Amino acid sequence: MLRIVALLLAALLGSLLSPRLPAAEPEAPRVLGLHGHLELDYSITVRVQGLAVWAARNDARRLVPFIDGRALPGTFPESIDLGNGLLVYHPRINNDSRSVWTDLLGAPEGMQRAVTFSVGPVDGSPFASVHDERGRVQLTVVSPIYGGIALAVVVVTLLVFVRLARTTSIIRKPVPYGLGPYDLGRFQMAVWFFLIYLSYTAIWLVTDDTDTIHPSLLALLGISAGTALSEAVIDAGGPAPGTFPPPADAP
Repeated sequence: MLRIVALLLAALLGSLLSPRLPAAEPEAPRVLGLHGHLELDYSITVRVQGLAVWAARNDARRLVPFIDGRALPGTFPESIDLGNGLLVYHPRINNDSRSVWTDLLGAPEGMQRAVTFSVGPVDGSPFASVHDERGRVQLTVVSPIYGGIALAVVVVTLLVFVRLARTTSIIRKPVPYGLGPYDLGRFQMAVWFFLIYLSYTAIWLVTDDTDTIHPSLLALLGISAGTALSEAVIDAGGPAPGTFPPPADAP
């Protein structure tokens, strides 16, 4: 009996004195891939390894995309599949992410640019990702299809205007017959109109935003229109084009 008690005490002391191994840390999440076109207003699906384990202690609804190491605040997942480790995003420009998108899409050097991609907590660090410096993905700045269509429309519009400017009085002074001289006010208004038109089209192609005409641009267009209108009023108050007062009699 004493031997049994001694063995039990020895086992108890051994378990108390034996070093305890630390609990195994859960595996850190890792982005394994991105499916879809990384482009504004297009849905993408992100596969994350260990998402379910991470979500057991954290809120997966607060995960946002990280592009070139910068978080996109306000771009939260539209769908979460913890079983398969999938997150679905629909990137759009909002008030919180506007400055980030401006840096990402500003001064483009081509239709696309290579970027790093991951996801992570909006107020934390991004997860490890296969799309790091060695596995960059292409961020579409301008859609080739829409870019080609817009370019064709702009070129056709410009060609039509040039032809009208050469064969009609659209930017000329009105005369009773034939074509009059070019009018500076109308020409200035046409130039500003096309500059605003081209700028609006380019910004729309990049940002997919239609509310981009600044009031200052409208003011410039209004000034040009006012100049043309002033010249028209002055011309209307003067003698008709091509008519001159009779010469005075010689003394």
